[in-house]
Parts: sequence; structure tokens; C-alpha cells
Amino acid sequence: MGVEKNGLKEYTMEEVSKHKSPPSIWSVYKGFVYDIIMYMDYHLGGSIINKVAGKDMTMLYNKFHAYVNIDKFIGAFKIDYIKKAGISPPSLNPNNIPIPYKP
Repeated sequence: MGVEKNGLKEYTMEEVSKHKSPPSIWSVYKGFVYDIIMYMDYHLGGSIINKVAGKDMTMLYNKFHAYVNIDKFIGAFKIDYIKKAGISPPSLNPNNIPIPYKP
């Protein structure tokens, strides 16, 4: 599972892709990993949220929810961040990662 570094865990997209069905559904936004299982039933768009299960949701989220502060919706479900070769761990402010984020 995730490697601990500077008090944060880093995950690879391969690890994230293993979490695409209950009991944990992970997705990535701007380099941060979220376990969105608790939010699935509340998503106003219904089951379309399943498209981001185990994947990076950055581009889709920005396409449909660019005006919405993600921390208000799923900030509490943030696990940690995605490992990107040669890059130091990002700060806890997701706005520090350029869009579109491509791991």
C-alpha cells in the first residue's frame, strides 16, 4: 500500500486503480487521492460518478464542476497524494498542482 514520506502517503495510479468497487472507491483530483465511497450516494449526477472509480477525475471534475470547491464536497475523504516520478510530494493545497494533472 502507500509509502509514507514526510508524514504523507504516496500512491501510484496502479494502486488507485485497484480501488474501483466497494468497500473503497478511490479517485484522483489534482494529484490527491480521495476515497469517494461515502459520497457516491449523494452525487447529484447519479451513477456517472462510477466513471472516475480507480481513475484520475481531474479533467471530468473541471469540465462539469469547475465552479465548485472540491474541499466542500469531498475534502474530508482525501487520503493523500499520487506519486509522480521525480516530483516531491505536493503541498496539502491542491491548487498548487497544474491542470490538467497527468500522472
